[in-house]
Amino acid sequence: MGRLKAAIYDLQMRLTGERLAGLRRGVVGAASGRVLEFGVGTGQNLPFYQPGARVVAIDPDLAMLQRAQPRAAESAADVDLVAAGGERLPFADGVFDEVIATLVFCTVGSPALSLGEIRRVLKPGGRLRFMEHVRSADPRWATLQDLVTPLWRAVTDG
Repeated sequence: MGRLKAAIYDLQMRLTGERLAGLRRGVVGAASGRVLEFGVGTGQNLPFYQPGARVVAIDPDLAMLQRAQPRAAESAADVDLVAAGGERLPFADGVFDEVIATLVFCTVGSPALSLGEIRRVLKPGGRLRFMEHVRSADPRWATLQDLVTPLWRAVTDG
């Protein structure tokens, strides 16, 4: 299921990519120093990093990391892909200048634990830059979201 899930995710991002590209650029483009990409998925953010950024990009899904490999190689930043989950990060305290998290917390088993880990690995004064999706305030969109959520959760882990 991992490879299929990763392919479906890339397809969805291709369909919504133009709408999300500006948002991704705004979140990722200003990141600098040592950066943790929390839940890199298939690497959709990697093209938006600037030269000089040193990015450690984690994801627990090996199929997602495999699809992220070409984007990591083409990124202007220095990118290392690491298989790791967010609830227990394999890094020392206070080692990252910034953490990037986009469209990931719906797939995390414990957002509270993950946010605690993010805080732990950030340097004092470090910055969390994130972009998430939420249930719409518009009742029509919210109903549609509610209808597709069970299938979407089964296919994409979130």
